[in-house]
Amino acid sequence: MEFGDRGMKIQRYVQLYQIAQDVLGDNLVKHVEDDNEIISEWISKEEWLMLPLPSERSMNEAKNRMEPNIYVSIDDDEQNVVIGLDANTLNSVKKLKNILHEFHNSEKNYLLEKISQLDDSFSTKVNSKIKNNHFSQRPDYKQEFLIQSNKLDNDSIEEMFIKVDEIRKRGLNLMQVKGTSHPIETPNIELVSTKFQNDDEIFKHKLQVIIPIFETCINIKTETSLKKIEKEKVVFVCTKCKEIISKSEFTQDPFCQKCRSILKRTKMKNIDESYHLRSD
Repeated sequence: MEFGDRGMKIQRYVQLYQIAQDVLGDNLVKHVEDDNEIISEWISKEEWLMLPLPSERSMNEAKNRMEPNIYVSIDDDEQNVVIGLDANTLNSVKKLKNILHEFHNSEKNYLLEKISQLDDSFSTKVNSKIKNNHFSQRPDYKQEFLIQSNKLDNDSIEEMFIKVDEIRKRGLNLMQVKGTSHPIETPNIELVSTKFQNDDEIFKHKLQVIIPIFETCINIKTETSLKKIEKEKVVFVCTKCKEIISKSEFTQDPFCQKCRSILKRTKMKNIDESYHLRSD
């Protein structure tokens, strides 16, 4: 399908938004009536389309959400479309990293399983988002990690977040050296992105296969929530030698393996800093 001018390109974005509503449903994308002007509010100045969550009221709110966003971009020649699932803010990157927490082991396995089922056109990237002058400038992007998405596994996802931490640390160091009010570099994660022919049926399929990945990302707990969950964990403690034994490590022996004092069942929130996790 060919488009002759910017107006027709905007119209194509409107069509893709309407298709996305049908594919994603009202729980994953904001429902907008067939009004070109309203849908156009979700097209950025750089001419890419945001798919906002139902609760989001503005492009700025969608861009700064805690979860990754789904964006759609039409190439300049209007022959191809890109769909990306993108964590583009520090908060969304931090939350996405929580998939590595032991609480999310099942979600991480599910996420990797669904990503492994994607076709070879999908890639996973970590970019350094660079703003040399001021916080509100349009950033430059430098790719620092790349893998074919369906090859992502436990080792490579760990490697991905190591690169994220390196970029974050480098940005904070540059901020201190240059005396700026913002970090010069911040990490950006394109968890999955794909480029394909500008065709309705292909668009529907590509969007459909990333739904479980997007839903998993939305349901990742924040650091605050994980800390609350951690405090509610049941453990066994020795009041004499200050040993903490997790519920999974408890062997039904009511006595401490080190000093043979009796163990007490409690929650992590009731334990002070003088206690320590068992190391053996």
